[in-house]
Amino acid sequence: MAVFCTICWLVGFDQSIGDYLYFNGIGWDELPKDTELANLQNVGINTTADVINRFSISASATLFSHEGAGHQIKVNKAGVSDTASLLFQSNWSGCAEMGLNGSNNWSLKISPDGSTWQDALSFDAASGAVSGVSVQSGPTDTTEGRLMRADYGYGPGNVVGTVAQVGGVPAGAVIESGSTVDGNYTKFADGSLICTSMVISLDVNVSAGALFKSTLQTWTYPSVFITAPTVGGGNVSDVENLWITAGQAGVADCSAVAFGHASATGASFTLMAIGRWF
Repeated sequence: MAVFCTICWLVGFDQSIGDYLYFNGIGWDELPKDTELANLQNVGINTTADVINRFSISASATLFSHEGAGHQIKVNKAGVSDTASLLFQSNWSGCAEMGLNGSNNWSLKISPDGSTWQDALSFDAASGAVSGVSVQSGPTDTTEGRLMRADYGYGPGNVVGTVAQVGGVPAGAVIESGSTVDGNYTKFADGSLICTSMVISLDVNVSAGALFKSTLQTWTYPSVFITAPTVGGGNVSDVENLWITAGQAGVADCSAVAFGHASATGASFTLMAIGRWF
């Protein structure tokens, strides 16, 4: 007959076999040996495990600590279309899930009811690019609370650069400026374009009755307008008036005539044209 030195009401030590036993509710059984713990069918700690949740814990917290260096928690799946994730529930209803949800792209899914799900964030495994309902869907998407994509928004890296448009929607920088032999230009993302000429020199020496005028001179805009712009100018030197004739719609040049009460050689003026590039 076994003799027990009881440690507690569930565990005892069998002196005849030199081992600990535990009470299973009906009788006493030996505690599992180390070798018998390698392939347990399921384990429940303070709760019941089952064929789906083979390792189940009911506690205020669960600690996974290191043994001298780092510590990894690994969730492995069999194939690309399978799922390896962490599921967060409220009263056993799914609210959020993050991980490899049906692909090798990392995603964060959210649900208001445990049955309807949407990808809030998804990171492409190859490029790292982000998408999802929490991110801008396009350049014109200004939905409140969404994250701005670098290629859809503006910042220090793309405020100044090359402007562009797709179907009338800005697709490049906010401001573009430059110069050619014909002058300077500034283009804006909304389609506005301002061109200014270099100083143009004219000889006001052609007699026209009581006045003198210059020969016509063509100004090629430093950047092309989509329609005829509004053109104006001003005197740089001794010329009383300036007459400007803009080019036709879509033509990137204009003509100007300066005139005064006396002839002048090398009269100078500048031009400005304001219009649209799209």
